[in-house]
Amino acid sequence: MTLPALALPKDGFIGEYVDFMAGKNDAPQIFHLFSAQVLVDVCLGNRVWIPYGNKKLYPNLYVCLLAPSSNFRKTTCIRNTKRILRHFEESLVISDRFSMERLFQDLADKPQGIFMWPEFASAMKYFQKSYMAGMIETLTEFFDCPEDYKRTLLKEEVVIKNPVVSIFTGSTPEWLFANMKEEDILGGFYGRFIYVIAQKKEKSLSRAPDIEEKEIYHLTEELNRLKKIKGEVAFGKAGAGFDDFYEQVDRESSKITGGGLHQAFYARICENTLKLAMLYHFSKSDDLTLSSEAMSRAINLATHMKDILADALKKDLAPTPEMKNKLRVLKIIQKDPGIPHGRLLKNSNLMSSQVWAILSQLVEEEQIESQGEGKKGNPKTYFPV
Repeated sequence: MTLPALALPKDGFIGEYVDFMAGKNDAPQIFHLFSAQVLVDVCLGNRVWIPYGNKKLYPNLYVCLLAPSSNFRKTTCIRNTKRILRHFEESLVISDRFSMERLFQDLADKPQGIFMWPEFASAMKYFQKSYMAGMIETLTEFFDCPEDYKRTLLKEEVVIKNPVVSIFTGSTPEWLFANMKEEDILGGFYGRFIYVIAQKKEKSLSRAPDIEEKEIYHLTEELNRLKKIKGEVAFGKAGAGFDDFYEQVDRESSKITGGGLHQAFYARICENTLKLAMLYHFSKSDDLTLSSEAMSRAINLATHMKDILADALKKDLAPTPEMKNKLRVLKIIQKDPGIPHGRLLKNSNLMSSQVWAILSQLVEEEQIESQGEGKKGNPKTYFPV
């Protein structure tokens, strides 16, 4: 799917950043776009918010770049963003390696910042260490920016006032969706992320020019404007567009196949869309009333990514044994359209009763269709929809 033109502004910091980085490396445009969004997000920090229900919604993002591990420049985009942020204000970049106790103490002193992990796999492996127990639950809570976050350490109770934390990371779809744990999906951790899935690059550069210090200085000068923006954001006329989008997502969520595990990825779509609207808006304006243009850009981008995510979840998400079996059968059919039942059963290495149950689900979900009566001379065959 092609990135909608409306999602790519021509002016403001985001537009300037995308144009600038397009000449520096051949990462997909959507990676440059979200690198810019992340920069605006972190530089705004906890100074602006928009009322959302009974809470303040801050523009912090959890972003994961997803693409094959070859030459899509995920790591390059994350490292460039980190380099610019360190030039802007180094203390905003949270250390890659930390203890839970040190993290809470640091955030108590400065309650905003960003985790930047070029490889999501490495971060998740690190969280499995005994002294990092509870990190995933903590990050899940931080996304919602509680007014006060209290944690009892060995010698004292730490209170973090108004923490606003972001994440920028990358992975391959195959690794990420295959290694997600069911409890972390249903617990809301993975559903808080925006998954930026790149399917192709717009161009290829054999030699990428380095980013000069004077160019970084110019970008950070643009970001300095964001330090002056502070206060509650009003919806203004943009509210009507968001209301329509909210109703659309609400209708679609009731039709999602894949049960609660798939639905968990859609729970934060509207919140993240509002955050993107704020970032688009403040990229070019200091006004505290959200523009209809920014909202339209955010909705177009969110819709584009929602559709790509839905396809990726069907192809790669399988955190339970049952879902892994279902995905195995589906992929066999996709690779061999028209496969007869006997060959499907043999290639799946599953029991006949399991295959029949899975085929029934796939037909009901309209992911496959069958032909034939299953009789001699007219075997039952299966095709992907």
